[in-house]
Amino acid sequence: MPQRSGWEARVKLGGLFYAVKTWRFETAVPDLDVSNTEGVAGNGLVAAPAIGYSGALPGLAKGTFTLASATFDDDNNPFAVPLLLRAGIYLAVQIFPARATGVSHLLPNCLIMRVTHEGDVTGLSPVTIEGTTDGAYSVAAT
Repeated sequence: MPQRSGWEARVKLGGLFYAVKTWRFETAVPDLDVSNTEGVAGNGLVAAPAIGYSGALPGLAKGTFTLASATFDDDNNPFAVPLLLRAGIYLAVQIFPARATGVSHLLPNCLIMRVTHEGDVTGLSPVTIEGTTDGAYSVAAT
């Protein structure tokens, strides 16, 4: 995917567009330690431990996301109702790095883990949303 400016990104939560200040999507797999599975105990007649082999296998893939300063986007949804965002619900999350017509990170079933509401007396009162995938997801690619 070519380099894109941050202002081009669009985010959908549960099918509704939200404007966000920053977004972050991370994929990770835990490493499963399988060291010494090929090692041989002992060294001839001497009962000294032999050096085995270090090894790791990938665990189950997981995607996490953070949407900072999210506000309901009236320009893209003038007739929709904002979502009741709270921890513990499941939502579909779609992040378009290059506008809503481009490719996207698609997380069809996400557990919302944390919602933080923070406001500035002289400005907006947005929320920050953190969550994790529950099942399969796809990463934006061209």
